[in-house]
Parts: sequence; structure tokens; C-alpha cells
Amino acid sequence: MSDWPSIVSMAVPAAAGLIGVLIGAWLSETRKGAQRRLAFYEQQLSGFYSPMAGLRDETRMLTELRIRDACNGHTSCGKMAPT
Repeated sequence: MSDWPSIVSMAVPAAAGLIGVLIGAWLSETRKGAQRRLAFYEQQLSGFYSPMAGLRDETRMLTELRIRDACNGHTSCGKMAPT
């Protein structure tokens, strides 16, 4: 029974170390999961909104050309409101 204090004095630091490693692994995995989610969202947004912005610019350019051609150079025709 005299070995009990020495066993406890070795087991407590070992258990604390194991718990620390487990907490560190859990935090690391949580962070990696969040990074993967954010990367996925960024990919989805850039894949959708970049082409949409290009289509918007193209539509605006075609609208301005159509208005200019319809007016045939008249200065009072087709004034567009600034956006």
C-alpha cells in the first residue's frame, strides 16, 4: 500500500497530459472544419457572383448602345439616370 502515492503522482500528470492533447486535437479539428466551410462558401460565391457581375456589365453596355442607336445622335433622347 505504500506505492499508492507514487502511482497517483505519476498518473495525475499523465492524465492531464492526455486530456490536454485531446482538447488540442479537438480545437484543431474544429478550426480546420471552419476553414473548409469558409473555403467552400468562398468558392460558391466567386463561382456565382463573378459571372453575374459580368452579365450585369454586359447588359448595361448593350442597353447604352441600344439607347444611343435608337436616338440616332439626338441630344435630348434617352437620358439615362446615373447609377
